[in-house]
Amino acid sequence: RHIAVSSPPANAVTILERSGEVVRRVSLPASPHDPDFTPSGRALWVTAEAAKRVVKLSVPSGRRLASRVTAGPPHDLPVSPDGRELWITIDGSDSVEVRSARGGGLLARPQLGAAPHDVAFEPNARRVWFSNWSSPLLTVASTSRRRPLGTLVAGSEPHHFAFGLGRLWVTDNTAGALVRIDPASREILGRTQVGSAPHHVAIAGRRTLVASHDSGQVAIAAPRGRLVR
Repeated sequence: RHIAVSSPPANAVTILERSGEVVRRVSLPASPHDPDFTPSGRALWVTAEAAKRVVKLSVPSGRRLASRVTAGPPHDLPVSPDGRELWITIDGSDSVEVRSARGGGLLARPQLGAAPHDVAFEPNARRVWFSNWSSPLLTVASTSRRRPLGTLVAGSEPHHFAFGLGRLWVTDNTAGALVRIDPASREILGRTQVGSAPHHVAIAGRRTLVASHDSGQVAIAAPRGRLVR
């Protein structure tokens, strides 16, 4: 039912209805960066980079439910599809923190390649993918064993990615491209030029949306990668 938007400069997280109506604006004075909902939608975890913490908020009230110190500034944070774990990348670290999604307790700190940055689970939850900051690499790891399974050269500097339409969609920041990958075979299926400095990517129905930092635009791509507008 809800949407969560983080604003690091404003030190705030805004919770909205699907209509766009603002329900609550929560003060979080620690540069909140990445939010993700628990499967029930009744709670939200947020990385608070400046405070070196992850914080759990009640939805829609915004009441703080938990706060846990991390080893460094936490960057990206998805909740696992089964709702049990958080996988958190830490700026300046080669390790990833795996924590309980219920209370935030530390479960493991695996080494999953150099400088893991973005992180996302495959839909079947058996594997989790990472981009490796300032490198051409993506790393795929086993969620059960918490060990790397392999790496893939995905462009000049792959940043963020999303699963959808049977593909893994990756933004190549320095090359201005959207990369399509078959996650099963780890084969690159194609590349689409989408504008300078593509950053976050999301799937909306049968379209892939890419935010461009430099142009202030969103590029819209079709399922086979063709740039629509």
